[in-house]
Parts: sequence; structure tokens; C-alpha cells
Amino acid sequence: MNQHIKNVVLVHGAFADGSGWKRVADILKHDGYKVSVVQHPETSYADDQKYTKAAIDAMGGPVVLVGHSYGGSVITEAGNHPNVAALVYIAAFALDEGESCASIEATGFGGSTRRISWLTSQRTSHGMKQSSWR
Repeated sequence: MNQHIKNVVLVHGAFADGSGWKRVADILKHDGYKVSVVQHPETSYADDQKYTKAAIDAMGGPVVLVGHSYGGSVITEAGNHPNVAALVYIAAFALDEGESCASIEATGFGGSTRRISWLTSQRTSHGMKQSSWR
């Protein structure tokens, strides 16, 4: 049985704050989602994890965790939280085990052998439904 998740946690990138998610959060709330925008302090990776995990805990159930830019690295780690049902990376770092944002940037991105996939989604009256990966 597929579970429809109505909790979304949005995580901003570096050198920014959660206000960049305002329009997205407003749309999701209008569509009936419970939304939390993490205001992590960017004082340390550990602190950013702490703030993100606190936001996940506050949702009280399954969560879709969304990250942009540096926020992708934050959600990769925070995604181990038992309440996280899905991770969404939006122009974000999706780190493999042992990687850091700095190690990926050091390759100049062009040296990366990563395959970039695009998620094609379809919006329905019941929310977002994954259609296919390309």
C-alpha cells in the first residue's frame, strides 16, 4: 500500500536562509501539506544536522526531505532519520559515502564520472507522482 506523505521539510543551501523557500512552502501549504523550512545556522555541519533533525522530529510522522545546493549534503545525512520517507535534491549535492561538498568541488565537477539523472514528475490532484527517471 502506498502511503501519501503530507509532511515536507525544506533545507536551504549555503550563504542563504530559508526565505528562499517561501514561494514553494506557500504552494505546498495551499495544497494541504504540512511544511517546515529549516533555518540551519551554517555554523557547522553538525549544527545544520541538528536543526534539520529537529525539524523532522517536529513533523510527527513520515517526511519528504528536500534540499537545495549545500542543503543536499545536509539531507543526505539527515535522511538516515527513521521518519524520512524520501529525499529530493534540487540543484543539490547528492553525496556518496565518504564524499564532502569540498571533495566534489575539488574535481571541478567536469572530472566527475557521475551520471546525471532527471526525475520526470507528474502533478496530480493528490500530490506529486513519480513518473520516470531519464
